[in-house]
Formats: sequence, structure tokens, C-alpha cells
Amino acid sequence: MRWSGPQAEFIGPEGARVLTVLYTPERAESRGCVLVVPPFAEEMNKSRRMSVELAGSLAKEGFAVVLVDLYGTGDSDGDFAEATWPRWISDVLLTADWCRQRGHPVSGMIGIRLGCGLAIEAALKLDRPLRRMVFWQPSLDGARAFEQFLRLRVAASMFDPERKETVKDLRGRLAAGETLEVAGYEVSNELATGICAMSASKLAAPTAQFIEWIEVARESKPPPEPTVRALESIQSAGAKARYHQVIGEPFWTSTEIVVSPDLIAKTTELFCEAG
Repeated sequence: MRWSGPQAEFIGPEGARVLTVLYTPERAESRGCVLVVPPFAEEMNKSRRMSVELAGSLAKEGFAVVLVDLYGTGDSDGDFAEATWPRWISDVLLTADWCRQRGHPVSGMIGIRLGCGLAIEAALKLDRPLRRMVFWQPSLDGARAFEQFLRLRVAASMFDPERKETVKDLRGRLAAGETLEVAGYEVSNELATGICAMSASKLAAPTAQFIEWIEVARESKPPPEPTVRALESIQSAGAKARYHQVIGEPFWTSTEIVVSPDLIAKTTELFCEAG
């Protein structure tokens, strides 16, 4: 099947607009609309090509797909320093409402890395559970993820004898109200607090009928214990959850832009399976 797009549009009030890009199939009714929730900071840029390739693949199978640049990122309004976790949740919900008004109610979401947490929290505010939620290499321990992010600045400070920093120092400065630049991104304490409050325990909430957890590995191996526990938590809450592994490169951190055809094919297959 052919598809139409992409159709880019800014939505939201002046000065607080976010950019959406909609891909639609070339037929009167789609098989559903899939909203892709991007990852955090530089991982978003590393994942952009994958998001575009996925959107094209799903659109060819009859799905509408929408990509969004969250406030303060990409081509949307605002600066990264002004971004907050609640604001990003609102951006996802605004995008879902815009899709509904366009005749493409969101029936599925794909979260990428830290975007999985955003997808979960946004989905909890929707009128009804999604048909399917897909996680790409989920990073669901917000405090740990943010600590790893701060370590990028700590590592950079090691080359300057007069500016040695620790994660503890940086957390203290954020708590005191300072905005910190980390790997080219200015981060406020409000955003840091929102990220650190995210945890895998929220997976037990009724966000979707089917939850697909996909991890990328360079070679086949058993899922790590935290993943096993998270999946058990989802299943105990009554959702149907499955673990999938695809072989490929970590596109979200690679120096060069990397595409994982197997990940795109697997994700497309899962949505087609859902109808």
C-alpha cells in the first residue's frame, strides 16, 4: 500500500507550539493511529531517522503515524531549559487530541527509551486504554537514567583539573535552582525532578491491552533481571505483555546515525498483528 505524507503542522498556542508530522495511508480509513514518543536529549536526534523509517513502514501497512517534537526540542517553540516533564506529557496529549480531531484517534503508542515513561503517563490520562503500547529499549528508572545523563558532564570535567565535579555536586546545584548545561542541553531542576520521579512501578497501570517490550542486542542473550521483573509486574496487573529481542546496533547512542531494519520490521509486524 502507498502512503501520503509527511504533513507537518505546528499545534498549540503561539509561543508554545509543538511540531507534529503526520503520515497517513492512501485509503479512506486507517487501521489506527500510532503516536511515537521520542527519547531524551541527544538520543532524540540519534533516533529521528529510525522514527521516520518506522512511520513510513507503518503507513504502508495502513496505519496513520504521528511524530512530535516536544516543547523546547527539535523545531518546536521554547528552549530546552524551559522544558518540564508535565509539559511534555501535555504535549503528547495535545498531539493525541489533534490526531483525533483530524479523524485519526490514537490507538497505539511507541515509546523510545525515556519516552516510554512519557508514553505511560500520557496514556493514563487518555479516555480509554490503548490497543497496543510498544517500548523500544525502555529506560524506566528515571533516577538512574538522569544520573547517567549527569555523568556525561562529570566525564567532561575530568579534563579540567580546576573543574572536577561529581554527580552529588550537580544534584545539589540543581536543587538550589541552578540550570545546568549537560552535553549541550540546559536542564532545570523542575525537569530533573520529573524525570527522577518516573519508575517502572507505573507499568502496572492500565495503559494498553497489549504491551510489547523490545530490546536491541548485538547478540542473542536472555533478558536482564530488571526487565523480567517489570514484565511480571505488567502481567500481574492483567495486561498482555511480551518480550522481544532484535539483533542490531544501539541506534540511540551510536556515533553515526544507525538504522535497525529488524526493529522496524518487528514493530510493524506487531501492529499488523493487532489489526
